[in-house]
Amino acid sequence: MVFLVNVPFFNFVRKDKNEVVATTCNHWHLPIHCPVQIHWPVTGNVGNEVRPAIKDTWRAMEALVREGLVRSIGTSNFSAKKLAEIMAYAEVPPAVCQVEAHPYHRNDKLLAWCRDHDIHFTAFSPLGSPDSESIFPRKVPAVLLKDPTVAAVAAQAGHNVGQVLIRWALERGTSVIPKSTNPARIRGNLDVLSWGLSKAGFTALSTIKFQQRMVNGAMWLNPKGPYRTMEDLWDEPEEMPDESDYPDPDKVVTLEEDQKEVKVEARGRVGSAGGNEGPTAKAVFFGAQEGVKDVSEGLTGRLTSWWSSKTGGGSRDRSNSPQKGGR
Repeated sequence: MVFLVNVPFFNFVRKDKNEVVATTCNHWHLPIHCPVQIHWPVTGNVGNEVRPAIKDTWRAMEALVREGLVRSIGTSNFSAKKLAEIMAYAEVPPAVCQVEAHPYHRNDKLLAWCRDHDIHFTAFSPLGSPDSESIFPRKVPAVLLKDPTVAAVAAQAGHNVGQVLIRWALERGTSVIPKSTNPARIRGNLDVLSWGLSKAGFTALSTIKFQQRMVNGAMWLNPKGPYRTMEDLWDEPEEMPDESDYPDPDKVVTLEEDQKEVKVEARGRVGSAGGNEGPTAKAVFFGAQEGVKDVSEGLTGRLTSWWSSKTGGGSRDRSNSPQKGGR
């Protein structure tokens, strides 16, 4: 199963919402869109409060559900506090929370909160978003794809670092959306359903001490508001990595060998792997193994054609390799 998500920007409530959704559906030849998500909790205004209010945008999205144009609605880059505020007035509750999540920023508390409130958690930037540092300045220029623990897990699993990071996200019980415009990389990203991480590998990725938000939203901060600090935007203190936890690219990491058990159910539901038990993924963007080749190749072809039209036939690779970046 393949899900296409529409993430409208802050002028959504001012536009004809039906036209916004219809344009996307027509482009991908779809009769209905699922889901539509608010991209950021911002509108571009300056002042003490977000205007138009998030509530106004949510009401516009609820209307899309009632009119049968979309099946579900959700958010992207929202904190648990902001989601709770929506749930206090929502007639159609958030179905999905899409946020950054990877071993350098696990977002454990938000993941647990979403599970407690029956909101599906989608992990974006599973590769650590190494190509976005110029947009989102970071206190520590760490690169997840070069982390020695990730490299050790990849060597043990017999797959590349990008595939290992995607598989880790699935084994946490989340859906995951890596980004690439390279057809070979896209196919490689799909090849994560027939194998699993060892228990030692999963644990190693889940316990990396260094934690830092990479897609931090720094461009939304303004001394005039509504978000003056990172804490205003994310509703929690900004992560300040301890220097002793900084990644050491020269560190040698050895993993214990253990028995691997891989269970991949039909329709893209991911069961236990390597002794790691947890909620199954409610939805993954590449779902059922049967038919996935045809679907992925169809989307790859459309994506490649679209990119060629934008670049005049050139290619741009946001791959899994440390040299090429990747999201």
